[in-house]
Amino acid sequence: MGVFNTVVPAMKKMKERGKGQISITGSQSGYACGWPDVPAYGATKAGVLAWGRALRANLSNYGIGVTTICPGYIMTNLLKKHEKEMPKEMFEYLQKVSLKVEPAARDIKGAIDRNDAEFSFPKSSLFQTKLIGRFWYHFVDLGPKAM
Repeated sequence: MGVFNTVVPAMKKMKERGKGQISITGSQSGYACGWPDVPAYGATKAGVLAWGRALRANLSNYGIGVTTICPGYIMTNLLKKHEKEMPKEMFEYLQKVSLKVEPAARDIKGAIDRNDAEFSFPKSSLFQTKLIGRFWYHFVDLGPKAM
C-alpha cells in the first residue's frame, strides 16, 4: 500500500505537467514470488514489479518514465545486524555477493537517469534468485524425499 499511496498523488501531478520520472522499489525476491519462510514478502514484491511494468506502459504517453528498482543483497547495517542470527557460511556468502551501499546508490541513480524499465542488482544474485524461484515449488511438491 505504501508504494501505491506514494505514487498515485505524484503521478497525478506529473500528468498535469506532462513529464516526470517515478522510481519504485521492489526486490529480487519479486522474481521468485516468495521464499518459503516469507511468502508475503515475495508476493508483495512480485506485485510491485508487475505494477511498475503496468505503470510504465500506461504513463509513457504522458511523458512519465517508471523505473522499478529490484535490489538483491546490499551490505547495509541492517544486514550486518543479523550476522549473529545466520549460519556463518550464509553470512560469508552474503559478504561475497552483496554490493556496498555507495556503488549501489550510484548504479540506482544511473538506472533512473537512463529511464530503465527495471534495474536488478547485483547480477551475481539475480540469476540464483530467478533459478530458485522457477524450481522451488517443484521441490516443495516432491516433499522431503526430493532433498
